[in-house]
Amino acid sequence: MSTVKRDISLARLDESYRNSIAYQYGLFAEKFSYDMLPEKVVQFAKSILLDSIGVMIGALDCDGFPRLTKSIETWGGTKEATILGTGMKTSAGNAALANIFLVHALGYNDLGGGGGHNSDTLPAILAIAEREHASGKDFLAAMVLSYELGGRFTDAVGGIFGYAPKGFPFDIRGGISIPPCLGMLLHMNAWEIANAIGICASHSIPLGILDTNNEENFHAKNLRMGFVGRDAIEACLLAQNGFTGPMRVVEGDHGYSTTLLTGIDLEKAVDWSGWRIFGSRFKNLCADSTTMGMVQTTIELVTQNDIKPEDIDHVLIQSGRRAYGHTSAQCKKYPRNVETCDHSAFYANAVAIKDRKYTINAMDPKNWDDPVVLDLIDRIEAKPTDLIDESGSGGIVDIWTKDGHHYHGMREEAYGMGITELTFEEIETKFREMVELRFSKEHTDHLIDMIMNVEKLDDIQKLIDMTIIR
Repeated sequence: MSTVKRDISLARLDESYRNSIAYQYGLFAEKFSYDMLPEKVVQFAKSILLDSIGVMIGALDCDGFPRLTKSIETWGGTKEATILGTGMKTSAGNAALANIFLVHALGYNDLGGGGGHNSDTLPAILAIAEREHASGKDFLAAMVLSYELGGRFTDAVGGIFGYAPKGFPFDIRGGISIPPCLGMLLHMNAWEIANAIGICASHSIPLGILDTNNEENFHAKNLRMGFVGRDAIEACLLAQNGFTGPMRVVEGDHGYSTTLLTGIDLEKAVDWSGWRIFGSRFKNLCADSTTMGMVQTTIELVTQNDIKPEDIDHVLIQSGRRAYGHTSAQCKKYPRNVETCDHSAFYANAVAIKDRKYTINAMDPKNWDDPVVLDLIDRIEAKPTDLIDESGSGGIVDIWTKDGHHYHGMREEAYGMGITELTFEEIETKFREMVELRFSKEHTDHLIDMIMNVEKLDDIQKLIDMTIIR
């Protein structure tokens, strides 16, 4: 009789695990495949991949990157995955860490779909895909899965701005959403994936201080999903070998729903309707999305009215209250690193006035000490306004010139960030602007063609090799 009671008790316990968010995500991943993807999803995913590889190649000169790769060289590890651009081989976890730094470093990657800057999850998926010699179809399916699971979990939290009030960046979702994508490539079953989620999500919890209002940004900002991605790889390899983790990490006692993310709507987390990937938006400026409307307006005003830096008397920039708090603090006024450049409303608008554009050249350290930029920063005043949505990308700009003229402009939302979306041609142009700094036009053409036909590759290694600077 005792063994019967035990078996019934354990069966009920196992049933609670199979009802968990982690197991349901694991089961979804186990059943997910390329054949389930509508053509529109496939094409949109390839646009994201094109954009992501472009910003990674564009970030190779960022100051923190060689410091990171130097450390990775000393760590060693099985040479099973590639750090893009460099050809350096290392462990899958280390490659994911380095490549996640690259995709986020310029603040130029996608936003929205997948629950944040979801292209930050791609390097971990790419590392395991390379390790397993996955096909382009399998890689693309795992990539889409990351958007679908990350988006659903973020919907449950209340959207991409639902994390910050709780003290965490939206990258915290990675511990839930990345292991299923890796598990899919590793041919893990739902139970193993659920354990991997439990292992990863219970240990990989980045803090909000990595990207918050009243703190300067640092290199570590670009690794807030990096360590999550690396941990997700290790968690999957552990679970694949039978190592266990708390599968009720979301809804269980002292799990996410009762500690870190109280108020989470568990039903939304498993609402399988629709495609969350379509919520993604592409940037046409390497700046925080909440400053883009202001910068676009500034560029328009100085270009249309031929306003030169020496003409400026003073400038007033206004944005929604979240944008103001996030990009107008004193600690971000005078950037001294790339990570703060893309989150400084003062700097971004000063460079926009000087250059009449805002490209990756704005990240050049020479601009940080440029007397023209510094003078313009001092002439800019920032204020919040209720005329722009609190968390929106819009902005209002007023410029007064020394000869007494006043110029006014306003955007309710930044181009590309809302109803208006970048066209594929604009995404391709953005890609070329970054990649052709390092590769010939012929090579760039070939790389674009390979990305846009990635589903035809029998081994994703062929695409990775195309990114290496010889």
